[in-house]
Amino acid sequence: MDGKVLNDHTIQYAITDNGIGIDKKEQDEIFELFSRSKNANTFEGSGVGLAIVKRILDKHHGRVWVESNVGSGATFFVNFRRYQETEYLN
Repeated sequence: MDGKVLNDHTIQYAITDNGIGIDKKEQDEIFELFSRSKNANTFEGSGVGLAIVKRILDKHHGRVWVESNVGSGATFFVNFRRYQETEYLN
């Protein structure tokens, strides 16, 4: 998977699925601990996965969000800090 370089300091990845989709009203809520989309009640899960992802990205000054419509899948975006090669060596 290749990232999209947004600028000297940020790289973005997009992950798309063809699942059930997420209602726009719930898109911020799904990143909260133990929160699940209402239309996902027939699927297993505890509602902690996306909350963990968000907490990790917050600690590293990243960002995660979703764009989706019910019935048409979802695209999750993650932005990471882009380090220069010389930063690894020091």
